[in-house]
Amino acid sequence: RCTGTLIAPNVVLTAAHCVPATLENFWIVTSTVEFALLERHQISQVILHEQYENFDLPFANKPNHDLALLKFEGALPLGYQPTKWISTFSPSLDRFWLYVAGYGVSDEVKFDSGELRFSRVTIENALLNLNQSFLKGNQSQGEGICKGDSGGPAYIKIQNEFYVIGVVSAIVGGCQGTSFFNQSVFYTNWIQKNLNQLRISN
Repeated sequence: RCTGTLIAPNVVLTAAHCVPATLENFWIVTSTVEFALLERHQISQVILHEQYENFDLPFANKPNHDLALLKFEGALPLGYQPTKWISTFSPSLDRFWLYVAGYGVSDEVKFDSGELRFSRVTIENALLNLNQSFLKGNQSQGEGICKGDSGGPAYIKIQNEFYVIGVVSAIVGGCQGTSFFNQSVFYTNWIQKNLNQLRISN
């Protein structure tokens, strides 16, 4: 189970480590509750980042390329629309929270996954540039991502609008540990190139 972000009418951005070897019984569920099976969509195409190999934590000089795009069949339910994502941005992020969303558990000892929840994370490394592939979050105050939120969005808020700035890749030290988000700015060319490819493919 993972989370993803709708960035085109039928394309979801998520983490590469979320994608199984076979697409059998692998679905996109467009609902705030996971098991609303009437809202599920079959996946028709998958693009993994070409440099993704095995899952590992990202480091300053070693991106983990933990990204994937999923194209699905069928129309979006009423009220759904693609989100905006950050492709270029210059100011420091040190005055921003990361706002996160996911279908994971709310606590390591609970079994309450499958419901969409929202939280926020303190940015630990306030860098947004092409030299750093990831953002790091501090969750020691008990807010942030947990198991099942992989692949989901990290947003920043600019003038009352939310923009996707990262994709959840990992968490270390439990749900109150350190979280890692691959930056959309670092992967702008990859996202745009493959999004265009999926748009023109049948």
